[in-house]
Amino acid sequence: MRSRAQCAHEALADTLSAVGSYCRYLTLAPAGSEASDVRTRLGQLVPGDARQRAEDAQVAFRLGLGFLEERQYEAAVRAFDEVVRLAPTAPEGPHNRALARAATGRRAEALADLETARVAAPSVEDRLAIARAIDVLRRPVYSSGGAFLRGVLPGAGQFYTGRPVRGTIVLALVAGSVGAALTPRTTEREVAYTDPNGVPAPYTEVLRERPWFVPGIAAAGALTLLSAIEASVVANRSQRGASILAVATAVQPMRTPRGDAGLGITFRF
Repeated sequence: MRSRAQCAHEALADTLSAVGSYCRYLTLAPAGSEASDVRTRLGQLVPGDARQRAEDAQVAFRLGLGFLEERQYEAAVRAFDEVVRLAPTAPEGPHNRALARAATGRRAEALADLETARVAAPSVEDRLAIARAIDVLRRPVYSSGGAFLRGVLPGAGQFYTGRPVRGTIVLALVAGSVGAALTPRTTEREVAYTDPNGVPAPYTEVLRERPWFVPGIAAAGALTLLSAIEASVVANRSQRGASILAVATAVQPMRTPRGDAGLGITFRF
């Protein structure tokens, strides 16, 4: 004889199976001939409070996407906070909140959200997409101003941005230019001279000069400036790479059935 617990468990399993089937039907044929009846049955199976939470989650989710499009990232974070609260097991809330957090520089929190979303993602394709986002956020980020200021010392900007070989080359080129500028050249010339008694007394004059001083110093200055600018550009590129998740213009919405919550997941790369 079955216990009440067993009966309740079987009834719950049947209900969940029916809800899943109805959701799949509405996903594949939202305008089908039986869609209206399926929605009615779905409404009877899903408790009213659950439907209300699903509707609230949809509203918060759409609001968050709107804030993302307008680049109001702090407001987007608050909207997706509500999505996470209302639908804690869905990956859409933490995933899109990670996009907003990444754009504001909160990389550690964004990474935590992406890890949560990856665990809850419904498909291998989704998990791989989220893994790529995690890889982007884990790349080092440098300050463009800091890179430029460090570049005042030849090669230091390249060392700061993680490219020691290039930094060494820049330092060697600048040092070579300065060395050439300071290298003296000695020449001798015979000067005709007649003493006060009218006796010729020519003598040899030794001249020391630096013929490459101006071009050498100019080359060293130009190399230093160009290397500082290049380091700043690389640092700025690292910042853009870290926030590209939230500011890219290519948006690929994907819909996945979540009961009757119907949330969408948005990936940006």
